[in-house]
Amino acid sequence: MRWFRLVLFLCGLFSLMVAAPALAQGENVPVSLEQAIRTARANLNIPPECTVFNSGFEQGPLGSFWQLNWLSPRGLRSVSVNVDACTGEIVSFHSFRAGGELAGRLPRYTREEVQPVAAALVKRLAPQKWGTLRLEAAPGRSWDAAQHAFIYVRYVNGIPFPENGVRVVVDGNTKEVVEYTLSWTADAVFPAAKGMLPQEEALRRYREQVQPYLQYFVPVAPENPERQRPYLVYSLEPEELAVDAFTGKVLTGMTPAATPFGEMFGVPGGGGERAFSPAEQREIEAVGELLPAAKAAAVVQELVPQAATADLDRSSLNVGGPWQEEKVWQLSFSNKDRSLRIDAVVSAVTGELLHLYVMATENEEPRPLIAAKRQEAKLDREEARRIAEAFLKKAAPALLPEARCAQCEFFAVPYPNPAYHCVYQRYVNGLPCPSNSLSVQVDAVTGEVIGYSRQWVRAVFPPPAEAISPRAALERYLDAFGFEPRYVRLVAGTPREVFSDPDDPFGWKKAEIRLVYALKLPGGYPAVWLDAQRGEFIDYEGNPVAVKPVPAFSDVAGSRFVQEISLLKEAGVVKGCQGRFRPRDPVTQAELVAMIVAAQSPVAVPQAVGGAPWYSEAYEQARLRDIIAAKEIAPDQPVQRLELARLLVRGLGYRQVAELPELYRLPFADAAKVPVADRGYAALAWGLKLFPWPGGDFGPAAVVKREEAAAAIVRFLRAPRLCNAG
Repeated sequence: MRWFRLVLFLCGLFSLMVAAPALAQGENVPVSLEQAIRTARANLNIPPECTVFNSGFEQGPLGSFWQLNWLSPRGLRSVSVNVDACTGEIVSFHSFRAGGELAGRLPRYTREEVQPVAAALVKRLAPQKWGTLRLEAAPGRSWDAAQHAFIYVRYVNGIPFPENGVRVVVDGNTKEVVEYTLSWTADAVFPAAKGMLPQEEALRRYREQVQPYLQYFVPVAPENPERQRPYLVYSLEPEELAVDAFTGKVLTGMTPAATPFGEMFGVPGGGGERAFSPAEQREIEAVGELLPAAKAAAVVQELVPQAATADLDRSSLNVGGPWQEEKVWQLSFSNKDRSLRIDAVVSAVTGELLHLYVMATENEEPRPLIAAKRQEAKLDREEARRIAEAFLKKAAPALLPEARCAQCEFFAVPYPNPAYHCVYQRYVNGLPCPSNSLSVQVDAVTGEVIGYSRQWVRAVFPPPAEAISPRAALERYLDAFGFEPRYVRLVAGTPREVFSDPDDPFGWKKAEIRLVYALKLPGGYPAVWLDAQRGEFIDYEGNPVAVKPVPAFSDVAGSRFVQEISLLKEAGVVKGCQGRFRPRDPVTQAELVAMIVAAQSPVAVPQAVGGAPWYSEAYEQARLRDIIAAKEIAPDQPVQRLELARLLVRGLGYRQVAELPELYRLPFADAAKVPVADRGYAALAWGLKLFPWPGGDFGPAAVVKREEAAAAIVRFLRAPRLCNAG
């Protein structure tokens, strides 16, 4: 719950649409469909190949909008536009192109080079609002590392109102705008800034009232097992992120009004399981180390009375998944008339029940709500809680001592009957671990357990004594994010109270705009935690969060490739050591391979685990991408120009054509020094201008410096490539 409330506070930056009066479905609106289409065509680039068109109309709490969709016949190109049916403004735009270039970690054009494109679009689509907008200094976050996101925030009385503004995303390889989102509250009333506390006084009062709380946090990082461990972290309650700008009091009992933009942030589930083949499954069972399917089914039938009379329809032994078990059985049961279906997951290692879902069915499909014979609840909250705990004593007896009931909420929506949802949060060493829990769903009429889910990691938890003090943690927050005035839309009440009204799902009708002093947390992140042992901020995957601009390397000022080195550092392609890059040292093969793989990866390359060399994961990915062969691996060997050409050309996807040497004529003076088998690599590297040094010689045996390798990587990222390279 605390995590959910923090998400709501951090994600109040943009909404996908603008509030407007709800109107009839496309009837009698000020802006007709024809006008909406003309507006979109006049202001946006609709690709000529998008010849398929359809439209829709949406109305609701966010307003009334024409939805316009252009699509190419084969679906490889599409453009979607939302036009406000009351004002005629374009409020959102999204462009999609299938295929295209490989999304690396460094786009062809820098943020500064594409910023005029974003500014020109905002001026054209929102000319009256442009004078009140300011570009955020920190780069906005885009899910594609080859894209640049620009966030223009609305300012009133010289104070930011981050909930209102414009977000533009520009493709860093083509300079094409791929996303545009406008959020604006036309009738907002802003309190005057006169009489607000000086910033120093507000900060003093904030320090007196706020203290971060210590807890455990387990990241969701299935591709990086080393980070999927318990962390000691500090966090702040949402109401502790700000104080009233006039009284200096913490905003207790207030909840920020939500926006649909926050819906994209959530705890990701585990990766998809990979089913064994029948032959592999028989072999595994023959070993006798795992629980057979029949015994896994017996576990479910013993714990769930409804399963005792049901038949096992399907069993599948899978690997991985969100339960952090090496192997699990996925089981499906149904009764004879197919009116009941039970899905369960059982650990094939320990025999423990991990997940359960019981549903009423009709024709083997979930029974429609309208067909269900609903009854009024017969159980109260305490009775449901006793049933849930009795179930946990049988299903998870070893875990229950560490679990405390965090909530037991009544839900009238589940069918065929209402139900209670009881969540038991894990506590270790007296500290909460919100990402670990046991949840039980109890039918409020029959008292049967109809759902169970377990998120529980087996690991060693660091002792609380290793954490920095709460006061030091608060100063770390203030130093990292700053403390500034801003306007915030707030609603009195808890999140559940605020967002449970179907007529006001975002709390806008009851909200008021308040002037506050607040921490300026990064708006692009779903949540950040402060690692209480190392004092650095991490995200939900355990990755470090750069809360301030990365300082430049201390030893690159005299390099002629300082700009290229800085670009790679900003993109996370190179890291250096102790603030130094060593630009004039020879680059080793391991260093170069790590650069190439990092440059091609939209996300950071996982660290090596289990005592393996630091470069092992980079080599593994390079081998899978056909950049290097196992016999060519020589991690500590200095790289020569010919090898640089070979690895870069392969990284671009041109290996097959490069290994046809008879096609090429080398234009440089020392062509005879290039082996015949490598002529294609040398010619392509030269023709694609991957080498950053001038002169008429290729110099195949010349040793490459680290600064030269960095410059070559930048050129590599800006070179044309095959769409499936990497």
